[in-house]
Amino acid sequence: MAEIYGTGIGELIIKTEKQYTPATQAIPGVQGQAAIGVEETERISVKLVPVNPKNFIVDPNATSLDDSMGCAIEKFVSVHKIVQGMEEGIYRKVDLGLSSPDDDLEVTEEDNIYQEGRVKLLTYYGLVPKEYLPEFSSKDMVDLFPEDSVADDYADLVEAIVVIGNDGQLLKAEGQPLHDE
Repeated sequence: MAEIYGTGIGELIIKTEKQYTPATQAIPGVQGQAAIGVEETERISVKLVPVNPKNFIVDPNATSLDDSMGCAIEKFVSVHKIVQGMEEGIYRKVDLGLSSPDDDLEVTEEDNIYQEGRVKLLTYYGLVPKEYLPEFSSKDMVDLFPEDSVADDYADLVEAIVVIGNDGQLLKAEGQPLHDE
């Protein structure tokens, strides 16, 4: 992507995966024999997924990512991946409905564009009001600015990941797990 567009944008995906490795174990009570099989362990997996620049959205008032409130990646994902995420507890269980066609997000120039079995996913990484995240309780918050103040909208912002499906269904909203407070 970087060679084509002149800039490289990537999304880091960090998750825990099962890893299977060959292993042998001595058989208790039997001298000189061992069982051969596989051993299951968990490991942290870090993958870099390239992002097409036309699918990358940044704060229009920012001059760099460090100055922005956040950025988002908009893409189509197979509906089975979203349903699998709902079953695993990654996403909220909501009715997604059907996605509308969006030629701006299409990566191919083919005439035959498949519109079924996919979800338009918007993943936002950035600052959101703390009160909108379920892990922060409102009893711990102290209001420093009056409600009619412009600063009130920006007073209690925390880094978060927000995932929206098909332009309106909130799938996930959680504080940034890698952010040190």
